[in-house]
Amino acid sequence: MAPTTPAKPTKRKRVPITIGQRKALRKHHAEYPSLKQTSLAVWFEEQFGHRPSPATISESLSVKFKELDDPTQHFKSSSTKLRKEHWQELEIALLTWRQRFGAEDTITTDLLREVANGFWNKLLVYQRKELPDFNNGWLDKFGKRQDKKHGESGAVDDSAVLDQLIAVRSIIAQYRPEDVYNCDETGLVWNSTLEKALSTQKKAETKPLNSQITALFTCNSTGTDKPPPWFIGNTIKPRAFGRNRVIPSHLECVYKHNGKAWMTGWIFREYLQWFDDYIGQSKPGKEVLLLIDNFSGHVAAVEALDLAQSSLKHIKIEWLPSNIASKYQPLDQGIIKAYKSQYKRRWLYYMLDEYGAGRNPHETMDILKAIKWSLTAWNMVTPQTIADCWYRSTLIARPDDLLRPPVPSQPAQTIECIAEVSALLTELKKRRRIKKAMSVEAFLNPVDELVFDRSVASDDLVDDIASQLNPLDQHQVEDGGEESSEPETPVPIQDVLEALPKIRLLIEQQEKPDPLDLGLLHQLDCFESRLHKRKYAAAGRPR
Repeated sequence: MAPTTPAKPTKRKRVPITIGQRKALRKHHAEYPSLKQTSLAVWFEEQFGHRPSPATISESLSVKFKELDDPTQHFKSSSTKLRKEHWQELEIALLTWRQRFGAEDTITTDLLREVANGFWNKLLVYQRKELPDFNNGWLDKFGKRQDKKHGESGAVDDSAVLDQLIAVRSIIAQYRPEDVYNCDETGLVWNSTLEKALSTQKKAETKPLNSQITALFTCNSTGTDKPPPWFIGNTIKPRAFGRNRVIPSHLECVYKHNGKAWMTGWIFREYLQWFDDYIGQSKPGKEVLLLIDNFSGHVAAVEALDLAQSSLKHIKIEWLPSNIASKYQPLDQGIIKAYKSQYKRRWLYYMLDEYGAGRNPHETMDILKAIKWSLTAWNMVTPQTIADCWYRSTLIARPDDLLRPPVPSQPAQTIECIAEVSALLTELKKRRRIKKAMSVEAFLNPVDELVFDRSVASDDLVDDIASQLNPLDQHQVEDGGEESSEPETPVPIQDVLEALPKIRLLIEQQEKPDPLDLGLLHQLDCFESRLHKRKYAAAGRPR
């Protein structure tokens, strides 16, 4: 019998180790530095199903992969090579620039490289980092990645818009009306000078007009949920807050800032994460739909979340039809106008009161009053107004369209408020505070308050888009437009207690009191009780 040849041992198939696995191995070794390679190999096999060689373990723990320990560096976990994630912020900036620049056929590789260099120097995340050469291979791959992900840009024709609209409506139909939301920004010049037509105002006396803020409002389609609004000013802590000893977080809103008081991708990214948490707490276990337009700050924020793999757990984002989003955006169908009419009415009453007391309202007005009035004005926008504006957008159909009269072109509460605004403007003219009467529409919606895509209108796209992506400037502390930084004396509790009976008496003496005023009486009683407890608790404390 011929001798048998021994079988060759089966060669173990080599399984490549990924960047994510190397990172986990380094972290485990950092937590248990005394472990030998054998123990590390056993742990690795338990975690990932295969055992790395001693050489692979040594390489993974070497200086070569030290960057994996840096939480600010981003690498593709599934890759087997140490490659960074394509410079996330730079790719977002280049994509936004390409979308806003248009004229795709004129964008050459050299032009794209020049723009990439500009962004690298302006984006704070790359400060003190060596400028890459941005070779043709990287630029070509960037273009192919974005074309594949987003499609070629181009003009949107009517049929494409209709297709988008049908698609959006079909997605909305999958949600309950109370779970469909819209958010949008508006500008507000809170110290409006009525087109600089005040006859008593001298140029030397006017204050610097850095009195613009951006307001971001959110509401659902039934008007039953209005999350706290966001306000964006141009300073981290306006003097009015410190002077009045007011803590911004105690107001029913969120205050953010940047140098130009406008919405940026950085702030909108924070908003999306905040709104996701808000829904998680207010509607646990639910997913809601959030409709937004393709404003460049919105696009940059969503791109940043995608690239950072930061998923939103409770909200799904849906884009409104491109280029004509305002035509279908519910907040643009009269909701923001209802807020503006309420705010501007309050501003006109304030002007009359201040002039009557011999004071210049433009000198006594501040951003704190503007935010408080804005909160009051937003709270006064009724659910019916909001629901009607959603119906007017055509995104949601009324369940009983055949039984109800058509949706009014303007909410009833806005019509009433605008009539009052018109009367107040006339009164200011009679008192010779306005040289020339303006239209109510121009007063409610001045050009200065329009929110437009600055990355489209600006001559320097790189600067504007970089400002969308850079973190907030933490060095801007105070605005220079307010007259005094002296802190207000805290209001004595006893003064408030003495004023409450007068407020009650005012309500009780009305022949036909407003139901809302009557409801306030009970709240005043509760408030007075709390003040008494606070007063005597403070009196009993040892000095």
